[in-house]
Amino acid sequence: MSYFIILSPVAPVHKKPEFQSEMVTQALLGETCTLLKTHENWRYVKQWDGYEGWIHSFCGFESEKPYEATHSFFELTGCSEHVKESRKIVYGSKLKLMNSDKLLFPDGWEGSAPNGFQSASFKLSRDNLLKEGRRFLGVPYLWGGKSSLGIDCSGLVQTIFQSMGIELPRDAWQQGEYFKDHTIPLDSVKLGDILFFGKNEKITHTALSSGGPNFLHSQGWVKEESLDKFRDNFNEECLHIFKFSVSVEHLIIT
Repeated sequence: MSYFIILSPVAPVHKKPEFQSEMVTQALLGETCTLLKTHENWRYVKQWDGYEGWIHSFCGFESEKPYEATHSFFELTGCSEHVKESRKIVYGSKLKLMNSDKLLFPDGWEGSAPNGFQSASFKLSRDNLLKEGRRFLGVPYLWGGKSSLGIDCSGLVQTIFQSMGIELPRDAWQQGEYFKDHTIPLDSVKLGDILFFGKNEKITHTALSSGGPNFLHSQGWVKEESLDKFRDNFNEECLHIFKFSVSVEHLIIT
């Protein structure tokens, strides 16, 4: 089996092997993707969440073995400096920490480690889910994005849970399927549960509950809004297209 190791801070994953093609998702620094096929300077890969797409070869390199990261980065942005060089690191990057202050990148480049690296995920709790989610407040919406430079609704939910060691599917409809056996009434939603939205039968949007009728989501930018029409941050559109809500209690107690 061959792999493609991500070297750029954020690597666009395209629907077709061309820059003009839709970006369907992103891969992050230190991520190991399974290499499925090649086309000129493009690599068709499968990511850890099962998502497939085309990444340009300048975003990483081919390898016969996975990159074995030891730590994950959980600050919104950072830089690793080495003499006159620096390389950007984004939330969710995975790298090898050689000692308390030295990082080893997949290509052998070494640099000093900024704060924010840890060997284990955060403890999964409702409070921590919202705490991590709120760190993304103000980050712009980006279709297919899942980094602190730009993120879409399902990318936000996936990233928040991944920081707690929970791997969710990539798209909103896939996340809805994942939680379909854990639906609850809206008035039973607790902080950290998930809301799903969409027109007709299709799920097109997702959000993290911040308690009661309030939620955190990426729509234009990451923000907190409400389904309560008496709140200043009421989102009428989301109320109209609300589909169902799910509990994450089964993840927290296991």
